[in-house]
Amino acid sequence: MGGLEVGMEFGIPFPGLGGHDSVIFTNTLIVMVLIFVLGLLIVRRLRLERPSKPQLVLEMTLNWLKGLMRDIIGESGVRYLPLIATLFIFVLFANLIGLVPGLVSPTSNLNTNFGLAMIVFIATPYVGIREVGIKSFLRHRMGPVLALAPLMFVLETIGEFSRPISLTMRLFGNIMGEEILVMVINKIATMIYYVPITVIILPLSLITGLVQAFIFALLPTIYFGGASAWGEKH
Repeated sequence: MGGLEVGMEFGIPFPGLGGHDSVIFTNTLIVMVLIFVLGLLIVRRLRLERPSKPQLVLEMTLNWLKGLMRDIIGESGVRYLPLIATLFIFVLFANLIGLVPGLVSPTSNLNTNFGLAMIVFIATPYVGIREVGIKSFLRHRMGPVLALAPLMFVLETIGEFSRPISLTMRLFGNIMGEEILVMVINKIATMIYYVPITVIILPLSLITGLVQAFIFALLPTIYFGGASAWGEKH
């Protein structure tokens, strides 16, 4: 990869910060402002009759996520829709903003992904305790055999801590790999004066961004569903 500096050649630096972190911080702010402005415009133009296309897209997305949460968690899972929907929309916009010339995907940075994963990490035991109670929550961590309770508690705790690492690395690897691929193709296209070749990678990038956002919303939903079922007797 020689002198290829991923994320350093493109992006807007943030005053007071240096290097790659300033670019990621600025682009994260751009994503947040973009989502806020679009959401505000949609909310201010809500219509029961003849809704706008953005409103239809938003309603379809929320209904789809709501149905997914009902299937995995149950009817009580709908109460966590704001969190899952926020994660999905933010990750989707953060993934796709890297396709804009001059910008870098915030999700191509480990710190951004780890921050999102920690939200899921903290929310999962909260959901479990809220749904089944503290006693059932701790009982599940100790396993069905009392003699093995200390070992099972340690293993369950390790499993919980592995989730944010898994979420972080999965999203980082896919988005960073995509940005490297796009950058390499752009350099090749510039060298051989064949710019239309970059058009081929755009649909793939859109699909990758959507799929990774879906996975980042699906896995927390599965975690919440598992935590909500800890009080059930099988």
